Amino acid sequence: MTTLQVPVCVSSDVCSVPERPPRAAMNNGEEWIDEAIERQSLPLLGRVDIALRLIAARGSTEAAHWADAIRKTRVQPAFKGFPQLH
Repeated sequence: MTTLQVPVCVSSDVCSVPERPPRAAMNNGEEWIDEAIERQSLPLLGRVDIALRLIAARGSTEAAHWADAIRKTRVQPAFKGFPQLH
């Protein structure tokens, strides 16, 4: 499974993500998330946020801690670059 597939699979619940992905996959995930942020696409960022929430909700795994940290330090701050929609 490629890093790009992880958010798509998790958010659509089409396939499962291993409880403990290889460290290299998490590092590549950070690069992909940075690229998603650089594209400045609100829908894409929203999908990434949902995928990270689902991974983080899996409990006390390495992947869950990673997803929670990435979401809080990179994805949530990136939302501030968009106008308020409500």
